[in-house]
Amino acid sequence: MEKQRRSINLFIVDDDQEVIVGLRRFLDQKFGNNINITEFNDGSIALRRVNQSTDIVVLDYQTEKRSEEHLIKEIKAINPKTQVIVLSTNENIGIAVDSYRNGANDVALVGVNAKSKISTMIYDVITFPIRLIVREFGVSKFVAIFLLTFITIGVIAVISMQLHKAQGPG
Repeated sequence: MEKQRRSINLFIVDDDQEVIVGLRRFLDQKFGNNINITEFNDGSIALRRVNQSTDIVVLDYQTEKRSEEHLIKEIKAINPKTQVIVLSTNENIGIAVDSYRNGANDVALVGVNAKSKISTMIYDVITFPIRLIVREFGVSKFVAIFLLTFITIGVIAVISMQLHKAQGPG
């Protein structure tokens, strides 16, 4: 039986193919099969693909024919849990303020801190269940990891027993 594991679904929306290729290469090396990357050169096309399983959207501030403000709001309307990172080549603080005001979770300068911020956000999405258990139950990170591992093994065992039971006597 092949093991199913959930990977992070990340969209990169940028009209600069060089930025997309560099970011994809970096994320593939850092996260491998734990991340599903879909690339878009146009925000309206990306918006049509956003759904409940879209974890992160990396959005170029300059790309959009439709305003970045509306695009972020529409992404959040479809899936409020989707993390949006706005990429900008401009250090103008007004861009950052507007992006946050419109619902962006973070703003990253291309070439300066973009890869680090995106990596951190992906790591946060991956480790969210552990952090939730630590926060809600006041246990250590190691106890949370143990509990999640124990629960996962239990779920796999129950599913295996159900499949074996459904197949009947063998």
